[in-house]
Amino acid sequence: MTANLFSIPPGRPFLATLAEGLLDGRIVPSFRYTGDPLALAGATIYVPTRRAARALAGEFARLLGTGSAILPAIRPIGESDEASQFAPEGERPSLEPTMGELERRLQLARLARQWRSVTRGREFEALIGEEAVLPASAADALWLAADLGALLDEVETEGTSLGKLTGLAPDALSDWWQLTVTFLSIVTETWPQALAEVGRVSEATAKNVWLRAEAERLRRDPGTGPVILAGSTATAPATIELMHAIAHLEQGALVLPGLDRHLDPEAFAAISREGAISAPGHPQYGLKTILARFTLPPEAVTHLAPDEETALTAREAFVADALRPAETTHRWRETARDHRAEALDGLALVEANDEREEALAIACAMRAALADPDATTALITPDRNLARRVVSELARFGIAANDSGGRPLAATPPGTLLTTLAAVALQPGDPIALIALLKHPLTRLGMPAAEARRAARAIEMLALRGSVGIPDGARLGAIVAERRRMLETATHMPRPVRILPEAERELAQTMADRLEVALEPLSALRDGTEREIAAYA
Repeated sequence: MTANLFSIPPGRPFLATLAEGLLDGRIVPSFRYTGDPLALAGATIYVPTRRAARALAGEFARLLGTGSAILPAIRPIGESDEASQFAPEGERPSLEPTMGELERRLQLARLARQWRSVTRGREFEALIGEEAVLPASAADALWLAADLGALLDEVETEGTSLGKLTGLAPDALSDWWQLTVTFLSIVTETWPQALAEVGRVSEATAKNVWLRAEAERLRRDPGTGPVILAGSTATAPATIELMHAIAHLEQGALVLPGLDRHLDPEAFAAISREGAISAPGHPQYGLKTILARFTLPPEAVTHLAPDEETALTAREAFVADALRPAETTHRWRETARDHRAEALDGLALVEANDEREEALAIACAMRAALADPDATTALITPDRNLARRVVSELARFGIAANDSGGRPLAATPPGTLLTTLAAVALQPGDPIALIALLKHPLTRLGMPAAEARRAARAIEMLALRGSVGIPDGARLGAIVAERRRMLETATHMPRPVRILPEAERELAQTMADRLEVALEPLSALRDGTEREIAAYA
């Protein structure tokens, strides 16, 4: 059966167009929504993420209006725990439990430390001519573990093997490369054994198994309703297998995001031509790879777009031409002027002096756009720091921006409390970190909020202002007690300290003593020997 492939241009709202295409029969011609509240219940739509699933459900609710209907089953394929629920209970593949990301990172850090103890840096010392310790600390081991985990995910997702690395390096780099390969034996040899010992599998492996099982289930029993996979550009073999199975179903369809409809055949072929070093960095590389797996040309894809030309269509063509592969840039002379005026109409360039000015300019532009009550505005950027700066600048205008990248845990109130707590316990001597912990809105230490704030201010006066030595949170109670004794005999204490009421001093002492007790487990790690990292998993 011919594959049913569609694409939604980047100038169209993807999820809204997808929902409209299903309801009006453009995506699955044998299905059209006519108002039956049960009609959509048999449809299944696979999307890349949970966020996309929630947004797509919202688009269906908007299009259906006030009518009641059971929505399609919308399933994210980007999360392994979601993928495990695809098949009915009795048809799920038998698989060992998966190992979570945190546990895996701690275990890999332990293996990295063991590698150091085995090699003792001998190979590295021979190359650089001096003593070396790899990794140098538990922190180094955790950073290495994060990189090893990312490498493992990529290799397992692509279904390849790290054993192919051995002969890749040229002779001039062979010594360094062999040292790297030796280090990677952690994931090629030791890690599979460690997983087998605890009866676990990696999340990437489990996801591959589940996706392939779902593809096989759909071939065997496609059901009676439409089955659509939309928005994915993944080129992993397991995902491609699921795409292939769905696209060849009688009521199946694969909907690609933003396949370039303007590039000429020569440029499109050059994107993944063998030996083209820069090709994987091209925005269309993933989509070109998917079509190659289907052995189909781009002309076989139906574009879900209006027939009329728009300014966004001209801009699409302009950007496609700007990003054409280097081998075909000679055609710029022929095409550069075709869409330039229309594509750049309304486009502004701002040259900012720094990141703050850049974020402020963007926020001002977005605020101006929102002056129209019917307008919507969005910032698209791969720079997470810039996105957070713009969100902060918009907050000054009373605009709560919805950041699709989410909010980092470390930026939430509990996250800042934990990071500040670790800094105070493990890196004594920073009065700013200590006062930030004491005045953190979540720092109560068993005291009412108002008393905790008063106690923090009193501690700042008594123990953190003036020459008071190293402000160590692990002995803050002793520092406060010493300062209180000095108040009784000293004659040159600063006036704000002298006039501090006794009740405030008592509150300060209570809070300081309780903080010492709270910090004791972390403070013990600071002064003791390094323990087995994985014990904290």
